[in-house]
Amino acid sequence: MDNSTNREKILIEELKILQGVINRMAQNSLECKKWTLALVVGVLSLKIEAISHLYGLCVLGCC
Repeated sequence: MDNSTNREKILIEELKILQGVINRMAQNSLECKKWTLALVVGVLSLKIEAISHLYGLCVLGCC
């Protein structure tokens, strides 16, 4: 009886460790997605700004 109780405790501790690993991986994935989104928005805003300046120059050059 004592052996099965110890085994259950060990299994519960192993599951807690695995759950901690899963939570940490999920948090890291979320952080990567946040950084990727921020970088994409930043690059696109710079690209749109450059395109709008070129459009303004084209309009002035055509007149």
